[in-house]
Amino acid sequence: MSVMQQARTKFKSLSLAARQTLLFALIMLIVISGLGLFVETAIRHHFKVGDNAELEAIIKRVEITLEQGGDNLTQRFEDILIGHHHPLLLVSDAQGHRVYLSDPDAAELLRWQADVAEQPVTLETADKRHYRLRYQGFETASGQSFHITAAIAIDYHLSFLQQFNQSLWLILLAAIVMSTVLGWLAIRYSLRPLSAIVKKIRNLSVSQLNDPLDTNQVPRELAQLSNSLNAMMRRIDDAFQHLADYSSDIAHELRTPVTSLMTQTQVALSADRSSDEYREVLYSSMEELQRMSQMIADMLFLAQTDNTQQLPEPENICLRSEIGSLIEFYSLSAAEREILLTYQGDAQIRANRLMLRRAVGNLLTNAIKHAHKNTEVKVLIESTPSHAIIHVINTGDLIPVEDQGKIFDRFYRARDRDDRGSGLGLALVKSIAKAHHGEITVNSDEHRTQFSLYLPFEKDQ
Repeated sequence: MSVMQQARTKFKSLSLAARQTLLFALIMLIVISGLGLFVETAIRHHFKVGDNAELEAIIKRVEITLEQGGDNLTQRFEDILIGHHHPLLLVSDAQGHRVYLSDPDAAELLRWQADVAEQPVTLETADKRHYRLRYQGFETASGQSFHITAAIAIDYHLSFLQQFNQSLWLILLAAIVMSTVLGWLAIRYSLRPLSAIVKKIRNLSVSQLNDPLDTNQVPRELAQLSNSLNAMMRRIDDAFQHLADYSSDIAHELRTPVTSLMTQTQVALSADRSSDEYREVLYSSMEELQRMSQMIADMLFLAQTDNTQQLPEPENICLRSEIGSLIEFYSLSAAEREILLTYQGDAQIRANRLMLRRAVGNLLTNAIKHAHKNTEVKVLIESTPSHAIIHVINTGDLIPVEDQGKIFDRFYRARDRDDRGSGLGLALVKSIAKAHHGEITVNSDEHRTQFSLYLPFEKDQ
């Protein structure tokens, strides 16, 4: 792992407050450093412009003096230098003969040839003194040519800049440190609502799932998070309640056959029995065990269906052919109850064949069980632009309105209906419909009861 990757990994492991503080410190470092560089550059430029203007003024006055000519040029040149910062001046004619030199020790420094560009330059002497120097060629109206070289000392400027830079960067460093500390305190204060949410979630227990977070006590940026957490807590609370009810229902449903098995076994063992009597007890126990086995199989199927995120092994199915096979399979049990099974319609869908057969089979079993004798159970296949709908219709006992919204719940049995089933059949149908992104509905009145299984076409799934 490279150093950059290690640094990135270590940064990601930091707390949110530490991350924000480091980023804030980095921003302050960039901004304040940029400000410091700007101020330093501006001051340097100010001194440079001032020095150039001062040299320009000296040279202009020298040119005027040379143009005027006359005697006593030395004194006039010295008067020009009065008031300037340690000025140096060299004036020579076209042949290189000195007309004026302000400081003999600076002769070498001021020996500036005419072929050098007429731009100010900064020079450093052997004794570490610094000058800003400028050369200017000049020709009088009478045709005389002169070389003018002027310089001023800038050590006091450089000394000031050095002291200023030290003070400036110390102040800026202190500003960065203070801003970082204050920023860290501000970030910690701003994250207090988030810390409160984390503390509440950490101490959350099952009994507190119905105690939502107060979204009025958090900033707007955290309101969405609080709402999402409240929604999650409601779902978890519903899941716990559902699990508790489900466990209670399972215990209740299994208690009856287990109690029956224990009673029959105790009675059979209480006295000597004949082989036929023992066989009768075993047959009775077998029926209860088969009922328990079917219930367990249904519960496992429900659990698998509920946890399925993607429909397993979907395939193209002709509903007319599939319904016809189911009608043929259930015709014998229907004939025993003197009930006629019919079907009509057709549609092509993409679904899991086993799950579809189980859903329609459960609807047919339920319709046959509750249909009146000498009546008809019809299966109608309807196709709409978005769905294939399987209607299972029978003439039988009315399902009360108050029960119609509950009969798809697990272990629920409608009142006033003789039903010794497990109460899982319609729950299986609902779960299978949900796995196909469809739904199951019921409509019951004095004339008929109709279950409708809606299955969307593949483009809607």
